[in-house]
Amino acid sequence: MASALEQLPDIKEQSLRPLADSAEFPFRALLQVPIRFPNIKDSAQLSEILQEAVMRQVPLLDKRLWLLDTTVTLAPLLGLLGTIIGMFHAFQILNNVANNPTAITGSVAEALMATAAGLVIAIIGLVSFNGLQNQMRFVVHQMETLRSMLINRLSGLDHSHALNNTETQPVIYAAKEA
Repeated sequence: MASALEQLPDIKEQSLRPLADSAEFPFRALLQVPIRFPNIKDSAQLSEILQEAVMRQVPLLDKRLWLLDTTVTLAPLLGLLGTIIGMFHAFQILNNVANNPTAITGSVAEALMATAAGLVIAIIGLVSFNGLQNQMRFVVHQMETLRSMLINRLSGLDHSHALNNTETQPVIYAAKEA
C-alpha cells in the first residue's frame, strides 16, 4: 500500500479515490479520510482523525481471535479432566476383587489419550494463534506506516527518500550523566 501511495503524483481526491476504492480492508478506511475531510490541512488534526480510523479498524482485525485463545487455554484443561475421569475408572476396576489387576491398563490408556488429545489441540491452536497474532501486528504496523505517510504527504512534507533508503543506520543511545 505504501508503494502505491508513493506512485501517486499528488494526494488530491481525484488521484486518491481510485486507490482508496481498490484498497482492501483495513487500509480503505485510512485512505478515505483525506477524501472525506479534504479541507483539513493541520497535521495534528489530521493525525488525530487518522489515528481514530486506525483504532476503529484494529478491533475488527482481531474480533474472533479470542475463540482460538480460549481453545488453546481450555484444551489442556479438558485433557486433564479426561485423565482424572479415566483414572477414576481405573481405580473402580481395582476396587472389584473379581477383576484382574491387568484390566486397569485399558482405563489408564484412555486417561493418557485424553491428556494427549488436549495437548495436541493446544499445540496446534497455539501455533495458529501466534501466527494470526503476528499477522495482525504486521497489518497494524502497515496501517501506522500508511497513516504517517498520509500525514506527511498531505502536510506537504516529502519523506519519500526515507522510504527508498535501504541501508540501515545504527542508532546510538547515549546515557546522560546525572
